[in-house]
Amino acid sequence: MKIYGDYTFLLDKLNVRNHSQVQVFQNGTKIVEFADQFIESQKAVSKDKVSISKEGLDFLRDHLPDDTVMEEGALPKDGTKLVMGDGLSLMDGLCRSYILKRLDNIGVNGASSNLYNEMSARYEEEMGLRDGREVRDHAESLARTHLAMQEKIREGYANGTREVWVLDQSTGEDFTGVEFEIEGRAVRYRKLTMEEELDSMEKAFGLLKEDVAVQLAKENTQKTYCFEEGADKKEDKEAWSAEDAFWKTAKVTDEMLDELEKLIAEIEELLKKEAEKPEDIGARLTQELAAHGAQIVADGQRQAQCANYRKMSKLTMDAQSLLGYIKA
Repeated sequence: MKIYGDYTFLLDKLNVRNHSQVQVFQNGTKIVEFADQFIESQKAVSKDKVSISKEGLDFLRDHLPDDTVMEEGALPKDGTKLVMGDGLSLMDGLCRSYILKRLDNIGVNGASSNLYNEMSARYEEEMGLRDGREVRDHAESLARTHLAMQEKIREGYANGTREVWVLDQSTGEDFTGVEFEIEGRAVRYRKLTMEEELDSMEKAFGLLKEDVAVQLAKENTQKTYCFEEGADKKEDKEAWSAEDAFWKTAKVTDEMLDELEKLIAEIEELLKKEAEKPEDIGARLTQELAAHGAQIVADGQRQAQCANYRKMSKLTMDAQSLLGYIKA
């Protein structure tokens, strides 16, 4: 495994506490060749024992084959030969597994597939909360989805909990990231910056808007060109040829996309202003006092009812006592 640039943090993430086998070359490239050497040196000190933290052992258990049994502080019997798929050594395989769990696929158009799927699901959830299916309903659902994803990404990078990797196709020495040799070829990965992920999110959101516009355009086209009862269907079908349908759909799609984008921009502006609006403390206190007053009134009514009940009970008991005396 080769590390280009300041990427040795990956070893710390995996609780690797021995960086002595990381060789740094003049061009800044770091070659990590410690995996088998590290294991052998540890075994020489203590037979079949390796100094791996509890967190590291938990990570190993999650990524080793199901038929591999590990005891506390020990590697499998073939630990020095263990590979994690694709012919990688144990440590290289662990590092690559760490990356793959955080890997995103960026298309040739620069759009993130993970973010597209996440925003698509969020948009469907937003639509499920609405009774209407008008263009504005779709636009508001898209706007809320867009703003929520922006906030999620920014907050993740701000508090250090978001980490997204991508496959890098570069071959030059100016690369910054991690490189593995898999089946005789170099495979490179690198981390995205917040700006890069926001850019890929915007491109993915653009694709989602287009897909929604196409769907709405199709629905509107079907409503517009449905055959009316008694119409000359043969003549209508000739006019509505497959080629005409394609171009008509393309035109209405562009028009629908323009309308969606205008509405989304308008709605996002309103939502941002609403979020930035300072809390009206006076109004909140008035509301809380009103609620408190209503609670006091309700409690007073209950107390009055209880008092009336006690009075009625006492009158009943007095009447029964008086009747008893009369009978006697």
